[in-house]
This record gives sequence, structure tokens and C-alpha cells, in this order.
Amino acid sequence: MKNKKLVLFALTLFIGAGIATMNKNHESVVQETCNKSIVNEQGHPTDVLLQLLSLTDIEHDGSLASIVQATQKADSGWMRKEGCERWDIVDTNVANQNDFFDLFHKLHLVDEIVPQQQQYDYVLLMGAAYDRIASRLQYAIQLCKQGVRFDNVVILSGARPLTDAEITALQRDYNFKDSAAVPATEAELMQFVYDTIKKPENMDHIPVVLINAPMKITKNGALARPTTGDTVIEWMKLNPVVGSCLVISNQPYVCYQDSVAKTLLPHDFTVETVGEKSHDVTIGIYLDTLARNLYQEKIRLSL
Repeated sequence: MKNKKLVLFALTLFIGAGIATMNKNHESVVQETCNKSIVNEQGHPTDVLLQLLSLTDIEHDGSLASIVQATQKADSGWMRKEGCERWDIVDTNVANQNDFFDLFHKLHLVDEIVPQQQQYDYVLLMGAAYDRIASRLQYAIQLCKQGVRFDNVVILSGARPLTDAEITALQRDYNFKDSAAVPATEAELMQFVYDTIKKPENMDHIPVVLINAPMKITKNGALARPTTGDTVIEWMKLNPVVGSCLVISNQPYVCYQDSVAKTLLPHDFTVETVGEKSHDVTIGIYLDTLARNLYQEKIRLSL
């Protein structure tokens, strides 16, 4: 009887270890194939991407250059119009919405992507609108509580003026007594949220670098906000020590920001981008993000 119990205990441990290995392998596949789900290393589109192109009536000749050109068009492609922000995208109802989301899942734009290591030299917090800034920081805190460690925090942000909606939400959440104390730019906002949010003790003393990329002037003389790439370039100007980077994003932006980081960071840096699953994201935002991802992959692959 005693031997039988020992056999059952060993079998339970074996099965448990097998399931854990299967889960870990599944997560690894998601991370490793993040951008390979749209194109391979030669720039050839995957079957899933071709299905989405067909679903949206995008005409192309099969090359990455042709696909990028077609999807970048604001009138007939996937890209939002110049000067329009993600939160300005107005979505339209479609009868085949399930077909879209089935493909978005296969392109790794929906589900959470988790870290594969326990220790990183840097955690990079990507800039965003107020609600996503808060959720990304909460996600980094959650990872820290789960045992993920990083030696430095880099806040990748810029001088984008906050929208009226962001300022209203800030005043609501923090009950500012003095309106002059309300952050005015994305960089000020990210620093403020980071400083005020409750963090684990082992995260509270990590060195923090704030990157504040300046606004840009367009060909028409108008001001434009700095992009994700601009913030990475500004960080590189500080000549950081080469190391491993855990990029904190959220879906559906994980693959796009992973491609940006891998394009702009020196090859000596290792990059892993993670983020929580998407919530209530419109089809238009998925397509816009994917168009930018394709453009960035074309640059990364130098095609």
C-alpha cells in the first residue's frame, strides 16, 4: 500500500511537471513567433496575414513592400489619417466581426504575452494615453510581485500635450486642489503616475530614468508628437550599458513595439516585449497597429 502511494505521488509530480513544461513551451512559442505570425525573415507574408488582407480587400502583389504600401493608405488601407490619434479612430460595425477577431488571435494581437525570464537589466515602460500608462505600470508591478526582477526602470515618453479627456480623468482620479499641479505632457504624466502609484518595496528603490522626447515639426510646419521610435532613440543618446530589456506594452501593441525596439536598439541588447491581453479594442485600432507593425518589420528586415 505504501509503495502504491509513492507511485501515485511520483506520477502526480510527473504529470504536473509535464503540464508546466507544456505551458512554458506554449508561452515561448507566442513570444518567439510574435512578428513571425505576419511575415517570415525573408519578408514573405504568412497565410494568416494573407487571409486578413483578402478580408479587407487589400490589393497587393505578395511582396512586403507592396503590402506595406497598400495598408498605409489612409483612404483604402488600414492606417489612420495623419494627425489622427488611436483614440480618435471611429469603428464601423461589420457583419463578419468574428472572422476579424479569429485572425487577430492568430496574429498574436489579442492574448497576453508573458516574460520568459526572471531577471532583466532594464524594464522599459512605453508611453501611451493615460489609461494605458496606468495599466502598463500596474502590469509591471504585477510581474514584480510574481518574482520578475529588473535593475533599472526606463520611462520612454515624450512632450506630447495631454488631451482634455486625459486631464479630466487625472483630476477625477487624483482630486488635484491646484490645477497648475496637473501634469501637462505625457512625460510629466508618466513620472507623476510612477511616483504616486503604490509599488512593491523591492521595486520602489530601483533607479529610474525618464526619457522626454521633444515634439517634432512636420513638413507642413505643424507640431507632431514623438513616436515610440523617437523615445528609444532619445534613450540611446544616453549611451546606456548593454543589457537585457523587458519592454512593457499591452495588446494589441506588443508585436509592434517589440519590432520598434529590436530595430532601434543595438544588436548587443536583448529585447523581450510583453503585455496584458486587449480589452474592448476596435477593429480599426487592430488594423492601424498592424499596418505600423508591417512598416516597422520592413525596416527591421531591411527589405
